[in-house]
Amino acid sequence: SSSFCTVPSARRPVLGDTLAAMPELGSPAPAAASGATGGAPSANSPVEERICPLTGAVGYCPMAKPRGYKEDQPKPELKVMFVLVWEEGDSKVSIGVYPHMNKHWAALEIPDTSSKAEIKAQYRKLSVKFHPDKNPDESAKERFQQVNDAHHALKDVDGSLAFPWDAHPDKQHVLSGLEALRKFGALGSEAAGTDPIKAQMMQHVVKESSECKVLIYESESVNAGLLTKVTQADALCVDHRNGSNHLVKVYRRIVSPADGHVGCDEEFVLRDDATRDEEPVRTAACCLFNCASV
Repeated sequence: SSSFCTVPSARRPVLGDTLAAMPELGSPAPAAASGATGGAPSANSPVEERICPLTGAVGYCPMAKPRGYKEDQPKPELKVMFVLVWEEGDSKVSIGVYPHMNKHWAALEIPDTSSKAEIKAQYRKLSVKFHPDKNPDESAKERFQQVNDAHHALKDVDGSLAFPWDAHPDKQHVLSGLEALRKFGALGSEAAGTDPIKAQMMQHVVKESSECKVLIYESESVNAGLLTKVTQADALCVDHRNGSNHLVKVYRRIVSPADGHVGCDEEFVLRDDATRDEEPVRTAACCLFNCASV
């Protein structure tokens, strides 16, 4: 039996399919985007795409060896979109993985922080500039198609795929995929336990990444005798071998009795002398993962 099934484009899963379970995050949730798991059909692109029947992934099935690809060849671009949520009382843990669609932002020549109106305006500007009837350049037809595909994929996004890396230089950490997986594992373990198969797919996306740019925020408060700890990790994970790129959002809110708890600063610090294999450790300004004092 085949590791893939062929599904018509009209039936492909799109970002809006998972929004009902969108995690509660500090930054805006990705909005529904037509064709989020693939570019718009065109004369130069197939109407159908192979989709892993087990995970719903587009590109290749992580649970099986891709057909037609040799070991020394890069795998196709992978596009994954999942949300897992765990709740118990007032506590909540969620993990979201979404295609970031770097190539579409580049095609429109705008940042991922762009609003829906800005995306529309830029699309109109570039579609006129590269329209084959108005631009005789040989490359205009290809650029016109890229602009159309990008608009189809991003037209319903309203700043919700933004990854504000440059806005938080004090919170920036660049990790390998394996390092990022180790950091995220402790944060999202409860949510991962709600669907081990989807969790394995999410782990695959992070682990296979060449680089993950990670922003981590932490806060805690005591109210009515209850301690609330909130940790949010946002990451842009890219596999440079095949162009796969995903926005990963992990949210963790744990509510427990305060019991005379003494708070710590609301800041994540990766100790300079920590080795690549160590879990995060506690410093004067870090309480992440309930790590021990140093």
